[in-house]
Amino acid sequence: MNAIVWDKWLKRPANMAGGVVRSAIGLEVAQHSLNMVQLEQNPQGELRLYDWVSIPFDEPREQLIYQPRVFKQLYRQVKQHAGFKGRAVNAMMPGSELRIMSVNYECPPGQDPAMAIARIIAERVEGSLAEYVIDYLPVRQSEKHGKGLAVVAIAEQQKVQAYLDSLHGVGLQVQALDIGPAAIKRLVTAIAGTKISETVLVVNFGDVRSYLSIISGRRLLFDEDLHFGEQQMVAEVSRALDMPEDVARNQIRSVGLGSFEAGHLDDSEKEIADTVLQILRPSFRQLGDSLKRALVYAVAETRGEPISQIYIVGSIARWRGAANVLTALMDIPVSVLPDPITAFADRQLHADDDLQVRERPELALATGLALRGLKLHG
Repeated sequence: MNAIVWDKWLKRPANMAGGVVRSAIGLEVAQHSLNMVQLEQNPQGELRLYDWVSIPFDEPREQLIYQPRVFKQLYRQVKQHAGFKGRAVNAMMPGSELRIMSVNYECPPGQDPAMAIARIIAERVEGSLAEYVIDYLPVRQSEKHGKGLAVVAIAEQQKVQAYLDSLHGVGLQVQALDIGPAAIKRLVTAIAGTKISETVLVVNFGDVRSYLSIISGRRLLFDEDLHFGEQQMVAEVSRALDMPEDVARNQIRSVGLGSFEAGHLDDSEKEIADTVLQILRPSFRQLGDSLKRALVYAVAETRGEPISQIYIVGSIARWRGAANVLTALMDIPVSVLPDPITAFADRQLHADDDLQVRERPELALATGLALRGLKLHG
């Protein structure tokens, strides 16, 4: 096990008045790291980061989450490097163990939408519904016509129980199991500078699949997954340049895409960055086509209000130039979702030259989980 913990900047507000509410700990077991975040909120509704930790691991994620003893070894490092208060956590099933889909359903007036959704899900899964844990997040429902749309999360009951056993085994108390789209919606709503009335598209890049979420005000209008991720892009570069995938991944993360913001690169690195962009441009165009379809959907759902901003988060979002490439394709602003660590840090600590502030976009989901239960925008 890799026992090296990524550099962390511990920010604890020095002068927090009474009436402060401390969040449950947002916990995400990502593909290669355990990410945890805890926030505080004062009576005025201001959010501040209390503590966070991000611990990398080398083992396959499934070996960690389904083996309490192995997970306990990883969690020991959390106690060494973080001072979280309390044991309550808001967690989420790892993306590889969770199926998320958008479901259109019809529900006659007076009936429970859950029953209508369950009938549809029963036709899409193998075996009995009793073998699964199923939850849904309403997106819209027409009382007049009984038609609705929901984001549905499905996981095998056996795996959910094994995951909970691992969390309970280290003394954590699971307050809620959440889903990624809901966590991202909270984060976008909470980050300063995001207007309540805006309709935005959030692209959460994963290793194999990515997720598109349309958020209008506080409402989640749409969620869709795409078979598009960092692994696919790395494989394309690996084949084109005839190099191992781990080498290709390191090259992309080092030099980025094309000449965007490439002032720190030497001539040979700029040449590599341009080559990588040329290789990946067709895949970015395909992604752009999917995003444009989402834009059309948003206009229809909001009665003509267009998406004003696209935010990207996750693996590919950390590649230098990714936002620039998509901006050129989409003709509307595309930017990396504001870093949750710096967004909620104590403002006074920002000016401390002795503290090395490092952005942590990989903590977006954990921060969104920590926001559950707090009052956003009053």
